[in-house]
Amino acid sequence: MPRAKLFRTSSFCYHVTTRSNNREWFYLPMEISWKIFCYSANEAAERYGVNLHSFLLMSNHFHLLCGTPRENLDEFMRYFLSNATKRMQRQANRINHILGARYRGTVIESAWALAYVFKYIYRNPIRAGISDKVEDYPWSSFQKQNDLVLSEGIDSYWGSIPKDPSDRLLWLNKATSKDNELLIGRALRRSKFKFTTDSNFQARLRELEKSYGISRYL
Repeated sequence: MPRAKLFRTSSFCYHVTTRSNNREWFYLPMEISWKIFCYSANEAAERYGVNLHSFLLMSNHFHLLCGTPRENLDEFMRYFLSNATKRMQRQANRINHILGARYRGTVIESAWALAYVFKYIYRNPIRAGISDKVEDYPWSSFQKQNDLVLSEGIDSYWGSIPKDPSDRLLWLNKATSKDNELLIGRALRRSKFKFTTDSNFQARLRELEKSYGISRYL
């Protein structure tokens, strides 16, 4: 099946993710992998004018939320992943592939969808059962001492995400079921964020909206 054509936008954010080769753990310890990915992302963002909003690294994949004022996600990702791969290969003294399939980018076209995705990213370690709270996971741009140059969204597009740091943390740590978060995960498999419906969709969506404190109609 041919790869979907990239939807270019300067108005909305992308959620971007990619996995390691064969879904194996990255060759290097997490603290080294984190430094390499962050350095490479900062370098690529400066070169291509991309705004980095959040980043979270897991043992075999990452989640990135970014904006592209120049509508150039493909150029940014090519440079970012190429340089991260080369640095990891040199550090690990390996020539094999570091990353598996190409990245997947999903356009987030509304404030409510952006809030869903923002929270979804930072709760990944909790869903995986390796952290109890968002602030406990070290390889995340949520940490005050992180290695990324982040851009804070300030317009109405970001209006569904709490601005106060304490309120934001409470919101991020408010639990929602894995079953309902599957709705978000499935929506992120598309080129544009869109829910997949099933016979239980409306009931699950109401529960999701209640747990997130977000309505699609705001």
